[in-house]
Amino acid sequence: MSLVLRPIEPDDVDALQELIESDPGYTERITGYPPGPADAQSLLMMRPESLPEEAKVVLGAFVDNRLVAVVDLLRGYPNDHTGFIGLLQVHWNHQGSGHGRATYEEVQRYVETSWPEVRTLRLAIVDTNAQIAAKFWLRQGFTPTGEERPYRYAKLESTARLYNKLLTWAHPALEVRQSPVAGQGLFATRSIARGEVVGQLSGRRVSTAELRELLKHPPVDTITIDDDEHLVLSNDPRPRNCLRQPQLRPSHVVDRRRHPRGPPGHPGGRRGDERLWDVDRRGVRDELHLWLTTVPRGRHG
Repeated sequence: MSLVLRPIEPDDVDALQELIESDPGYTERITGYPPGPADAQSLLMMRPESLPEEAKVVLGAFVDNRLVAVVDLLRGYPNDHTGFIGLLQVHWNHQGSGHGRATYEEVQRYVETSWPEVRTLRLAIVDTNAQIAAKFWLRQGFTPTGEERPYRYAKLESTARLYNKLLTWAHPALEVRQSPVAGQGLFATRSIARGEVVGQLSGRRVSTAELRELLKHPPVDTITIDDDEHLVLSNDPRPRNCLRQPQLRPSHVVDRRRHPRGPPGHPGGRRGDERLWDVDRRGVRDELHLWLTTVPRGRHG
């Protein structure tokens, strides 16, 4: 059965209300009360005051035209490069069947293809719901930021803890074209400032032995970082944008301005190539994130 993700429409409101009421325990854990008769309408309307109406979307996950999960999603919150997941709830009758994971995967695909400026997904887990929710979101690749804030709903008082997931992202000014070096490369369609982030690769760090095991079950999209260090991209391994094609090398042009060639073996360039981006490596536990930036003039490794 294929899962279809689409915006909730007026004809779906009754099904949305039934989904919310199917799992009263969730509502009680985050509000202290059982579901109310207008919860579906409230979910469709509520958003931070600072956000315009078009920045909020409520998406339904449908299987055989039946609503099995709902997601509340905010664009550009709390900043322009972040999408915020306010809710992901699965119908009680469909919990434990993989619909939560499948819905999240479709949500991430939606953000990557529809909101090109978003590099990070963020959510908050309330302590009263953490025993159930935290494990799920950790499995989807989210990590706690260490930030927390007081949470209050009517008489319920708790703590909300923030989690982030960095997405594989490409600057909207990049496009894929034939490269004079070899194969296809990344090219800028307009001027990009020196030092500006042009791409972000995010995934799980694995050894060569671990990679061999993963490759027994393709497709797997990986990038070699060092002799015994590889990045398994955290998103759907089938390439959907130019940064996720492993045959593309960092030397394949970022801003069209010529820079001195980088030393052989340097992560920002190869012998005979133009050195046009740098790699900033940051590890979080077993996660590894790479930021690709244009190189300021005079900085040659």
